[in-house]
Amino acid sequence: MKTTKLKFKGQEKVKKKSKKRQPVEEKEKEEQGWMVCQTAESINGPSIIIHHLNLLNAVQSTTKVSFKPVPHEDQPPVPLPLEDSVPWVASQVWVIHQVNNKFTFKNCFDKYLSSDKFGVISCEMEAVGPAESWNVIKQKNGFALQNYWGQYLSYNDGTIRCDSEQITDNEVFQIKMQIEKKVHVSAVSLEIEKLEKMHSFGRKELLDLTRNVDGLAKAKKEGRLNEELLNRRALLKPDKFCK
Repeated sequence: MKTTKLKFKGQEKVKKKSKKRQPVEEKEKEEQGWMVCQTAESINGPSIIIHHLNLLNAVQSTTKVSFKPVPHEDQPPVPLPLEDSVPWVASQVWVIHQVNNKFTFKNCFDKYLSSDKFGVISCEMEAVGPAESWNVIKQKNGFALQNYWGQYLSYNDGTIRCDSEQITDNEVFQIKMQIEKKVHVSAVSLEIEKLEKMHSFGRKELLDLTRNVDGLAKAKKEGRLNEELLNRRALLKPDKFCK
């Protein structure tokens, strides 16, 4: 049965305001481009890795990678500022995938960025193993990439290696990703998911615990969300295995 709004005699008709739809072209324009990643949790999909305004490039003819500029007819002669940096060739784009807080970097030739225990960087494997898994650690001006053996990716004097034991300016990289691949992570929902895996108590206790979310938003913004979640779990007596 169709219901209608009650009308009175002599009442003027109210014209409905039509909502202006945003043109499709403008929507597509907003979804294009590259954004600077602020947290490790948000990194996902096609990305570029930048060091001192130079982009990491995969060399097809070899298994090596470099930060040397790639000749291109439309590319400016000098590196662009970070906010304007974009890839000029497909070999500068890396598809970043995150599983269980580990990251993989795959180039346009379907090869993964890897490091051996001696710090030698290569890009020749088509499958993921320990050597192709990385930790992405948030720093003040970017991210540090740590290999399976706990050493950091470094670029110095034209040489890329992964045998550094400490993080300096040579070990800090900026990462930009496509805007449409941005991942929205809810800190509260992430904490509930992890607590349900670690604890056996009921949903009510979980909700009571997650009501106090002060500090989660700040930790997420600073790129240390997982560390804050671990500290919060450590306060729970039943969770004796969280540290």
